[in-house]
Amino acid sequence: MLSLNFEICQVGACKNLIFSETTGNYDVDFNPTGYGAPNIELTDVATATLSITDPTGTVSILDMMSHGFPTDDLTIDGYTITSTTVLPDGLWSFTYAITTNLLPSETYVKTISKLFYCNADCCVTKMLTTVDTCDCCNDNTALNNYVKVSTFLESLKKAANCADVLNFSNILKIVNKLCKNSGCKTC
Repeated sequence: MLSLNFEICQVGACKNLIFSETTGNYDVDFNPTGYGAPNIELTDVATATLSITDPTGTVSILDMMSHGFPTDDLTIDGYTITSTTVLPDGLWSFTYAITTNLLPSETYVKTISKLFYCNADCCVTKMLTTVDTCDCCNDNTALNNYVKVSTFLESLKKAANCADVLNFSNILKIVNKLCKNSGCKTC
């Protein structure tokens, strides 16, 4: 039976997503859930959509057929799915669905969730540029703030890698507060 697979990542200074359909072709040994007999053929696909839910709960639905199905390395401009040009940090949900033109029609769905932290990472990088590196500096405030927030950022990354949504959300609030207090507004 066909099993949809796809990858999605955030790129372009927190402004874009890259979507790649990775289901692939059927191979009895290496990809038994890909397109092709005994599973459905690519030509059997009538519709393909990607539903994107951002951290605020706003849902955007993209018609993937209009981008050349199966879609590989499609850049999705953040402005088409949010009201801002920069994609917000937090929990994102992506649901990829196809329906067939077979009788009866069949639907295949795959959902993945991602924890994005591009803006937090950008802010911490900007904080590093404010650290005074002279030998005779007496004020280490910027350095201390950078060390503190970069430690939280590493914890944020680990929470994201472990799909620990609760800790990710709590740590993101701390990183955002420290970034805001440092004067960082956006990437």
